[in-house]
Amino acid sequence: MATVSRKGVVYCEDGEDDDTTDLHAPFAKRSKTCTEGITASQRPAVTAPDDLSGNSARVLLRRVFFLNEEKTRYVSVGFYPAENYRVLVEFGGPRIVPIRLAEQHVGTLVEALPALCDAMRCCKLFTRKDGAFRIRSGRGHNCARLYLGKRSVGFRLADLRYMATMLHVVETLQNQYILAQADVMSYAYSALSSNDLCRASAH
Repeated sequence: MATVSRKGVVYCEDGEDDDTTDLHAPFAKRSKTCTEGITASQRPAVTAPDDLSGNSARVLLRRVFFLNEEKTRYVSVGFYPAENYRVLVEFGGPRIVPIRLAEQHVGTLVEALPALCDAMRCCKLFTRKDGAFRIRSGRGHNCARLYLGKRSVGFRLADLRYMATMLHVVETLQNQYILAQADVMSYAYSALSSNDLCRASAH
C-alpha cells in the first residue's frame, strides 16, 4: 500500500490541470508556543484572506492512501484551513474533482462497504443515504459511485474491496487528527501571525 504524507494537492475546480504544492513543510514541526487543550470556544475564527485559507482545496498534513497500483483512485485525510481546519476524508483521482466526507459520513461508508461489495459481486442494486451523502451501485456494472450533493466519484469493485480492508485505518486516523485539531490551528495561526509581522517589518 503506497502512502504519500508530504504533499498537499490543490485541485482546479474548472477542469484545468492539477497543481501540486508542498504544504507540509511549514507545519512539519509543532510550535513550542502551541497551547495545549484548546477548547472549541477558544479556537480562532478562520477568515478567507489568510494565506492558507484562500483556496478551499488546500490541505495541511495530508496522508494519502492509493487504492490500486495504477493510482487512479485514492483516499486521504487532512486538515482544510478554509473550512476552519476541519478534518475531512477525501476521495478522488487524477483530474477528478474530489468529494470530502466528515466523520459521520465516513462512519456510514465503513458500515456500508461490506454490503456494497457483496451486492456488486451478485450484480444487485445497492443504495445508502445519509443526508447529502449517498452510495449507489448499478445492476450489472462493475462500478459504484459515492455522492456528496451534486459531486460524485466512481470506484471499481476491486478498489472498493481494497478500501473495505483498510478504511477503518483511515477512520482511526481521522479521529486522531480531530483530537489534534486545536494544536494544528494554534500552530497555523502562530505561523501566519509571524509571516504578517515579517511582511510589516519589511515595509
